[in-house]
Amino acid sequence: MPTTPTLHKGDLMSQLRNDLPSLASHAAVELDDVILGRVKSLAAVEQLASVMSEFLTSADKADQLTASVDPRTMVIVSRAINDSGLAGSSPLTKVKDLQQEADVISKKLRSLTEPDALKKLDHDALEKMRAFCLKLSKFAMVSYRAGEEYRHRHPFRR
Repeated sequence: MPTTPTLHKGDLMSQLRNDLPSLASHAAVELDDVILGRVKSLAAVEQLASVMSEFLTSADKADQLTASVDPRTMVIVSRAINDSGLAGSSPLTKVKDLQQEADVISKKLRSLTEPDALKKLDHDALEKMRAFCLKLSKFAMVSYRAGEEYRHRHPFRR
C-alpha cells in the first residue's frame, strides 16, 4: 500500500492546498533514500514536480493569477526556494522570478525520475533539492495551520 498521496489532474490545485506538506515531506524522504543509495521509488518526487509545473501553468496568465494561485501558496514556494539556496537571483521579489525558479525546480525534480538520471547527478544538487522539499513541507504546514487557527470560532458563539 503506497503512502504517497495521489494527485488527480482535475483536483490538482485543491490537492496542492491540502496535501503540500505531506507531499513535500514524502519527496524529501525519497531524495534522502537516493542520497543514501536506497532508491525504492520516486513517486512523490514525480508528483511534486507535477504540482510545481501546475503551479506554473496556472500562474502563466496575469489575469488568472489571483483566481487559481493564492498568495499564501506563492509565499510558501518563494520562502522555500529562498531558504534552500536554490534561487538564482536571491531573494525572489517578483512573480515572474518565482515562476522561472519554480520552472527550473520542476524540471530538476522531473529529471530525477528518469531512469539514468541518478547516475549522473551531483550529491550537492540532491541535498539542495532535499532541503527545498523539507523547507516547502515546513513552511506549508506552518502556514496552513496558522490559517486554520483563525477559522475556529469561540465555543459559545453560534
